[in-house]
Amino acid sequence: MHHALGGSKSGLAIRHVLRAARRELASSPAKEVIVTSTGAHLANLTLAVQERVTAVCDAGQFVERFVYGPDHEPLRAEDATVSNDFDPGAWGGRPPPTVPHVHITVGLDKGGDPGSEKFVVTIINQERPNNPSNTILAAVCPCDKDHYP
Repeated sequence: MHHALGGSKSGLAIRHVLRAARRELASSPAKEVIVTSTGAHLANLTLAVQERVTAVCDAGQFVERFVYGPDHEPLRAEDATVSNDFDPGAWGGRPPPTVPHVHITVGLDKGGDPGSEKFVVTIINQERPNNPSNTILAAVCPCDKDHYP
């Protein structure tokens, strides 16, 4: 097939290159999965969210949503800057309160296999946050009854 489409001039990758890339992606710590009697869970949801936030930012698809201050008014964009002399240690490794937040939602999806439920995480600060390709599958759990322990 590769040869029929123009060989190396086609821009298509060879099968073993694609498989190697898939193995490399699957070996990412953000994709590590733990399987227990309660289902399959991401080992570190924080890493998975950080990986997705980085990808959204690198693609220029980060959307700034209003962040509300203590007075319940939206913060202004100019208030969301970090000065050059910012010391992360002063905030315990966190950015100052003026930096826009990353908004995430955690949801439950019972679609598909009726014997399982899926926990998903979506980053709201992106274009089309409800698109299934923009969600992180956090866990798949067996579900014999329609309750959520």
